Formats: sequence, C-alpha cells, structure tokens
Amino acid sequence: KRGDFIDIPTPKIKETISNISNLEVLSLNSAQITEIPPFVRCLTRLRKLGLCDNEISDIPRQLRHMIRLHELDIGGNNLQTFPDHITSLFNIRHLN
Repeated sequence: KRGDFIDIPTPKIKETISNISNLEVLSLNSAQITEIPPFVRCLTRLRKLGLCDNEISDIPRQLRHMIRLHELDIGGNNLQTFPDHITSLFNIRHLN
C-alpha cells in the first residue's frame, strides 16, 4: 500500500530511507537525533513528519520547500525560538 507508515530504528534510517521517494509519513520521534537528517528534505511527497522528543536545536530552512507537508511535530526538542521560515509551510494543518 502506497504511503504506509514506516517506523525505522535510528541506526538504519539513512540507508533505509534514501531510496523511498513516495514516502508520505515519517516518524523520527524519540530517535535521539540532534539535527534533521538532510535526506528528509528530499522526501517531496511527505505529508506528516514526526520529530518530537529529540535533541534538535534548529529547523533547517530547506524544510520550507516541503509544500505537501500537512503535519509537523517538533515538540520536546531544544528549540530556543520558533523558526520564522516554518510559517512559509502554507499547507500545515497541525503543528506541535
């Protein structure tokens, strides 16, 4: 089934996802990451992205190009300020 939810253990993330171009939902919740992996911005069909409960301190500007993104969960990270460029994600319906 296209667009199924996939939950990947942290050590296997990059090698598993690098060839998945039709992925629509990605959960990296509690994955003990300190930054959003660069390959995430290449997932142009992504509609839901879970990044909660990590050690992320910055949201890269490249995420503003993810125009299909409807849900973004960045709660429980080390963000000091809310990134202005998140507001350019005009399709966001749920932001935590």
